Amino acid sequence: MAFCFIKVVFATQQLNDSEIVEQIYSVPSWGGLDKSHIKDYGDKIFARLYRFVALPETQALDVMQETLNKAKDTEEHARIVSVFYVLNRLYFDIPTSLKAKDMKLFGGVYLSGDINSRLAIWPLSCDSNGNMAFSDTYNIYCGPVYDVISEFNYFSKKFNRRKFINHHELE
Repeated sequence: MAFCFIKVVFATQQLNDSEIVEQIYSVPSWGGLDKSHIKDYGDKIFARLYRFVALPETQALDVMQETLNKAKDTEEHARIVSVFYVLNRLYFDIPTSLKAKDMKLFGGVYLSGDINSRLAIWPLSCDSNGNMAFSDTYNIYCGPVYDVISEFNYFSKKFNRRKFINHHELE
């Protein structure tokens, strides 16, 4: 099994759940990005979301639920669930060779490229040094509403948490 590590700078300041919800809420959509802007977008969202991926599972679920409740019945809901789609793939160490088609689905499909060959960690990728990167965008979402919480619980039973490296330890 190949492991990917994500470089994260952990701040000593702890945020409460509501502050993390606000950080998640501030993440712009990753749909329809110009391919030349994907890396910059990835850097920005990783910087905003690193506190979430460091949370214990029960607290992460609480933050997810609070964020989803805030977005419920608003035009922000689709954007928020797409952010959690990425967060679930950051939070859990999904094998880099696992195909999405070999995994249980929890909603529709984000359309971009050949979905039959797509890896389960999409839209993320892992380079040869084990670093995660944001590497793709989507054009449209098709199908039933994506069930963020059920996917998180499924990943929790199937995969370990992703290992994190403090950025300062690498320099």
